[in-house]
Amino acid sequence: MIMKPLYLKITADQIMYSNNENTIDENTYSFNSKLQLKQNLQAFRDEFSDTIDVIVITNPVETILKKNIINYQNQPIDFGSELEDVFHLPVINMKDIEASDLATATANENDYATWHLDYYGIDHGKRQYGQESMQTIGNGYFGLRGTYLEAKACDDNYPATYVAGVFNQLATPINGRNVINEDLVNLPNAQFITFSVDGSDYFKIDERYIKEALRSLDLKTGVLTTTLLIRLIDGRELKVIEKKVADLKNYHNYYLQYSIQPLNFSGEIKIVTEIDASVTNSNVERYRNLASKHLVTDKIENNQQEVTLLAHTSQSKIDIAIKTGISYPNITDPIYAMDNLSNIAHQTITFDAQQNQTYNFEKFVTIYTSLETKKPVEQAANEQEFLANFQAAQAQSQQNWQKIWNQEDVVISGDITAQKLLRLNSFSMTNAAQLNANADLDASVGSRGLTGEGYRGHIFWDELFDMNFYILHTPELVKYLLMYRYNRLKAATLRLMVSVEQCSLGKAVCMVMNNPKKFT
Repeated sequence: MIMKPLYLKITADQIMYSNNENTIDENTYSFNSKLQLKQNLQAFRDEFSDTIDVIVITNPVETILKKNIINYQNQPIDFGSELEDVFHLPVINMKDIEASDLATATANENDYATWHLDYYGIDHGKRQYGQESMQTIGNGYFGLRGTYLEAKACDDNYPATYVAGVFNQLATPINGRNVINEDLVNLPNAQFITFSVDGSDYFKIDERYIKEALRSLDLKTGVLTTTLLIRLIDGRELKVIEKKVADLKNYHNYYLQYSIQPLNFSGEIKIVTEIDASVTNSNVERYRNLASKHLVTDKIENNQQEVTLLAHTSQSKIDIAIKTGISYPNITDPIYAMDNLSNIAHQTITFDAQQNQTYNFEKFVTIYTSLETKKPVEQAANEQEFLANFQAAQAQSQQNWQKIWNQEDVVISGDITAQKLLRLNSFSMTNAAQLNANADLDASVGSRGLTGEGYRGHIFWDELFDMNFYILHTPELVKYLLMYRYNRLKAATLRLMVSVEQCSLGKAVCMVMNNPKKFT
């Protein structure tokens, strides 16, 4: 089959294009400054009716992590992804053709684009929050938001961990009355990892010091990979690759890998990691004036390089145990230290790093709650054994997801965007509920799954629309999801008129007020 490519060259104010790479300036589209980029690209698409199979960007490659990054209105834009979202076709670069041929490069991009959800660069506010939700990994038991490992909760980043069924009520005094709300609880953050160089401040996510950033969720394997090219204030440069994966088999566990490489210096590097139980529920801006501290820390114990943090929810009295282990097999002569605060377990390793050498730090995490665990949660967590290393966890995840995709994958042709979104939705539904986990849980699918705190994580009756997906792919799972409803029928019928929204006990929990400003 003869392929029909469209060749583009993108400048600050126009797109030059042609069906022939030798006459690239044959046609032009001028950007309309009054339109957003997507609107401009849609208008460009509408300018011609020729059938094409692939778009080839001829701009030279000027970035490391992705090829088709071009400045537009003083911002680096991933034009490859933007054009794919509009044209629903593979977008490649001339460099790809030079490395193989047009057909091979097109096929490779088609495969990559339909199995990956990528975000290039640093975003802010609700846009970044939304991307973190989209890149959540999980296994039906917990959801781990797709944040940078170095991030703490702020207006631009929100690391959070949610376990199905862990709700708690808090009262907020407003105008002489207590307004009670029940929330899906943000559990202690055990995924925090960052570094410092030669005694400097610990690195934080700040675009002033990040040359490039790429977050890539591999839907085929369940692995989320974030790559950062960092230039510190003193000019030192590092490459950091961080990976996270949820265990679908031993659903209490997840695994992290933090790889750090000094690019233009040798020096002392300190890696720090935490279990932070000081976290609150602050994902939704309009709820931030309401009470949000759900956790009480009971104990932190250190056993060599393992740490166990015990906590409970303040009202529902759900016991929580989080145990972590760390490993750094290719770091020579590290100095290990721990420094626990009242509600934060804090560990560091310090070592001498050599230029261009990559150092791997791995962290293994298990979470138990008294909802699904018959024995004391501390005992259960301490008895849990981890896989040998991150590589083993990644390989197991790939095998488990392959089994899932053998059941769930629906292949379509002619529209790579539709194919990606279909797989992304299947991935998200499996994160929200999975037979292996839900057989042990008294929980169903919340309105946001386990990705964030919108609607307070509550479970609405329209979850029943989700059952069509689960019946098709995992009919045994549906029994456990419907048992959640069956076990709450009596409580629901007592307040039938308003019982559209439920959480832990089955009673209706439609909010008395949804805007705290009305009560201030």
